[in-house]
Amino acid sequence: MDRLSKVLRTSIVETLGSPIVQLILDGEYAGSGVLVEVDGVSGILTAEHVIFNRDSFKKAQILSTIPRFYSIDSIDDPILDDPTTQPSATHIRIDLLRWYPPTPHRKDYKEQGAEWGPDLGFIRIPKGTNFEGNLRAARINFYSWAHEPELRM
Repeated sequence: MDRLSKVLRTSIVETLGSPIVQLILDGEYAGSGVLVEVDGVSGILTAEHVIFNRDSFKKAQILSTIPRFYSIDSIDDPILDDPTTQPSATHIRIDLLRWYPPTPHRKDYKEQGAEWGPDLGFIRIPKGTNFEGNLRAARINFYSWAHEPELRM
């Protein structure tokens, strides 16, 4: 990999990592997710405990996302002056988001048997918002799913 040009390495990382984002709540790392589109509904697939652990989303004001291949510390790094390596953060107010499940399946994700689930959550991204537009512009596309298997092809 170190023999490849910087431009090619950047392109590979951005292409492979594009649907994966870090989730930042009010400036604090909360977890990660995958940008998906399910039958025309855009969202972030993540772990249920990311949404409900310590009431993270209920207490937060702003959700920010950055591509997974950047660290949260790199956002304010002055070394990242090169526009090809500058991470693109996107932000949205929490009160504009909805998630599934609407309430947690359990009160404690460290309880006996918690590792066996369910622990899957979906954060719905409102259509037509700057947040959705910025994500699509920066990450090219969302991973597409469909209920009908033949539509996935």
